Amino acid sequence: MQVSEMPVIETEFRYAFSPSVAVDADGNIIVAWTSALSCKMGGLQGTVMARRYVPGTGWEELGAGSTSAFGITDTNYNQASRLLIDPLGRPTVTYMSTAPGYVQGYVYVRRFENGIWNGIGGSDEFKGISGPDAEVFPEYMQEYLSLGFTPAGEPVVAWTTLVLENLLSDFSSILLRYWDGKSWEGIDGSGFSPGVVPDSGFAGQDVSTTVTADGRVHLAWSDMWTNTPLGDDPLFYASAMPSGSWAPADGGGNNGILPPSHHTSRPFLAVAFDDRPILAYVRHHGTSTSTTSDAVNVLVKYHEMEAWETLGGGDEVVPETDWRIPQLSLAGSTSRVGMAWVENDPVATKAGGGLYYLEFESE
Repeated sequence: MQVSEMPVIETEFRYAFSPSVAVDADGNIIVAWTSALSCKMGGLQGTVMARRYVPGTGWEELGAGSTSAFGITDTNYNQASRLLIDPLGRPTVTYMSTAPGYVQGYVYVRRFENGIWNGIGGSDEFKGISGPDAEVFPEYMQEYLSLGFTPAGEPVVAWTTLVLENLLSDFSSILLRYWDGKSWEGIDGSGFSPGVVPDSGFAGQDVSTTVTADGRVHLAWSDMWTNTPLGDDPLFYASAMPSGSWAPADGGGNNGILPPSHHTSRPFLAVAFDDRPILAYVRHHGTSTSTTSDAVNVLVKYHEMEAWETLGGGDEVVPETDWRIPQLSLAGSTSRVGMAWVENDPVATKAGGGLYYLEFESE
């Protein structure tokens, strides 16, 4: 299916990144992205924009001024964004933003209703949902932001944060907050530093979250900084009901949920089949991210108290590629799981690469 022969951005040449694609209740495609005047961010007027593709009409604004200088957030110091459609059909976006002259920033949320982008319980005002004790550093951590929804359609946001004095140390926090209809709440201490794993000191990265129909919140993260030597780079996972505790409490311990020989990044959670969590991740074979030969695996947890297992069996869904996999995405339905990923040369990243897709269908 071909929906557009022209770029989604038609107004001027800009640097676009952090794209999100979703489909609304009427089958229209919605694209959101963070846009800037330069690839070197540093507060150079980055803003979150969005457009909707309507068959027979073409690309149109998603709210007044959705591709203007202030986009859908009414600010132009945004440096990362994620957009999804909630279970009630409402486009929802979470984004990071900084103030001019500051390194640290905050996490915000807006929802599109009745033709207008609005915050939820003050989520687009002042210091957003992150607050004074949960700052983010968008220039360093643009990828470490994830969005999900409760069964009632309320947003769940997870992100990685650093305490400013620990910026150069091996410590960060995995934080998560959700809207309960009245206020933004954490789960078992997840709303404030030190977050989900208070005693670990892990440099938690690449956070991903999803929620199953029973209301259980699932969270995965890795322990590897981008473009650093490969060492012990575990994959961590924990889940909790909103009124419960994270289990396992330490995300799987020092080695995470996989054997120590697994050097991982880019975890991505989704829900599929009989409302089961699906977890994809990149596995690095090599000594550093500049020489790695990456593979991809997809795990499924059929029962909450049982171990993860490879979807479809085997060791890896995508064997070693001899290339670097900088990004992947996952989606699921009652009968299928679809996964897309990018491959490029680990050294000559401007030499091009490829976009790939695989699908698994249950019997």
